[in-house]
Amino acid sequence: MSWREIKMKFPGKCAECGLDIPVGAPVMWLKGEGVKHPECASGKASIPCAVCGRPAGCAECELREDCDLERVSRLCICAACAEDGALEAYRGAVLKKFAVLDPSRRAGQATLA
Repeated sequence: MSWREIKMKFPGKCAECGLDIPVGAPVMWLKGEGVKHPECASGKASIPCAVCGRPAGCAECELREDCDLERVSRLCICAACAEDGALEAYRGAVLKKFAVLDPSRRAGQATLA
């Protein structure tokens, strides 16, 4: 079976990027796999920014020639979030999404900081 284009009947999340998909949006669907944005299904989508969730700007990224979207961490940051306080914003967003990495929650364990 292959991916087929449908319109969302219920709100959901993209199986590739994890962003919300509203009712009525065009998506690609495959039984047992879920739904994806058309650009996510084609492999041409930009990774969502780890801080704000908007596209990280893969097409404009200075590292895109060396980047393998299939192998990168998916924790990129967009240009808007990369300005003032980028490191703290990025760190906070990552710890919020992956609480297991938060050193304050791992008392008595070695930290990665």
